[in-house]
Amino acid sequence: MVISLASPTHHQWLGDHGVIPVAYGEGVEERLRSASDNHLDAFIDTFGADYVELALKLGVRPERIETIADFAAATKYGVKTVGNAQAARATVLAELAQLIDRGELEIPIACVYRLAACLFPHHF
Repeated sequence: MVISLASPTHHQWLGDHGVIPVAYGEGVEERLRSASDNHLDAFIDTFGADYVELALKLGVRPERIETIADFAAATKYGVKTVGNAQAARATVLAELAQLIDRGELEIPIACVYRLAACLFPHHF
């Protein structure tokens, strides 16, 4: 089972992909406990904002916590930080491209910008 913290606007997409969506914000600890039946095996933090501490509070062992955002908490609690640069290799990019090509990996597009707006942002 995979549980994901997300805003309610993303819950349908997550559910369609077999993920249990949980809204972040006040009361998130209780919602995670409920969604996980009070048992989380691992936690990946891609945001920071005290999520490492939340994972520890939820009973996740430090060696099963990964953060790519809160390096101070990683140092303090001894959690992993390998996800941020570990995959920055051509072989990983090629593997991801193959997964996308086979339809096994979906990359949702959150927003599209006109190239001119990116190159000359003050003119639009």
